[in-house]
Amino acid sequence: MNVMQAWADADLGSHSSRKTRCGKLIMMNGGPIIAGSTLRNVNYATIIAGLEGFHCAAVDVMGLQNFFSEMGFPMVQPTLIFTYNYGVTRILEGHMSLGSVNKHVELKYLKSKEWKTEGKLSGNYCSTHSQLSDLFTKNLPPIKFNLLGDQIAFLVLGALACLRGRCCRT
Repeated sequence: MNVMQAWADADLGSHSSRKTRCGKLIMMNGGPIIAGSTLRNVNYATIIAGLEGFHCAAVDVMGLQNFFSEMGFPMVQPTLIFTYNYGVTRILEGHMSLGSVNKHVELKYLKSKEWKTEGKLSGNYCSTHSQLSDLFTKNLPPIKFNLLGDQIAFLVLGALACLRGRCCRT
């Protein structure tokens, strides 16, 4: 069974251009397949930046799902995309609206919500301590940088052990 997971993050305007830096880490069966960051639009609110970061990861996830499906390896469960922006998860679940102030929010953010409704992906909250994509969006202190790097390495080593038949998962 193929399992894809992703971590999405956005840092609101700390770049000198004031653009939002979106970071993502996408893993399949425990191994990283996409990792990186990009500068995106200038945003005025953390919720909009969070939606931008989530959508950036969601587009890649959907492309990968389509690719693997065409190769004969379909995903059997929604891809979990972890974000620590609680507002993003609430919007995706339909428990919070974008409101009249945010009517201009682009349709691409609503596309992520549609993919969730279709069961193709799921937005899940994770604490900032578990947000692996922080590695790609923020200037982290060395201790935090090393901790996140070690967490990613631990996931990769677990996947390699499973490939060698020494899987400790059930």
